[in-house]
Amino acid sequence: IGMERTRAAARSADVLVLMTVAGDPAPASDAEGLPEGVPRIRVENKADLLGPGAPPPESGVLRVSALGGEGMEALRTAILAASGWTEGAGEG
Repeated sequence: IGMERTRAAARSADVLVLMTVAGDPAPASDAEGLPEGVPRIRVENKADLLGPGAPPPESGVLRVSALGGEGMEALRTAILAASGWTEGAGEG
């Protein structure tokens, strides 16, 4: 039931944020059934748990730490850009 509700909500989304735990491989099945044509942002959370020698994320993947705040501004910027928001939009 949980994934069906997720897929239903995704059909009306402006942006999809696909989040996994940093360092864990993301199963391809996580994105199955999600609508095509909706911008996607891939995010690895819990970056604070990675050691200093951890490899960087794959190209196009943001790495964040919700606990420490690392990467949160980049995530915010990516969400706004993917949704078509521009500075000054809606003012006036």
